[in-house]
Amino acid sequence: VSSIEREIITLTEQEEDLLRRMHKLVGDRWVLIAGRIPGRNPQELKRFWVMAHSEEFAGRA
Repeated sequence: VSSIEREIITLTEQEEDLLRRMHKLVGDRWVLIAGRIPGRNPQELKRFWVMAHSEEFAGRA
């Protein structure tokens, strides 16, 4: 695992809210979502989504 993959990604509350709403609308279309969040690229949004949901599911176990 490279250091880039381990990098913690943080989003503002507004970015995270928009990410959740966009994901609900368009699914895993990261390029489309990134086009709506200035300064963010598809790869970092996908990594944030995966990290956030893996922690959420781990907390339910």
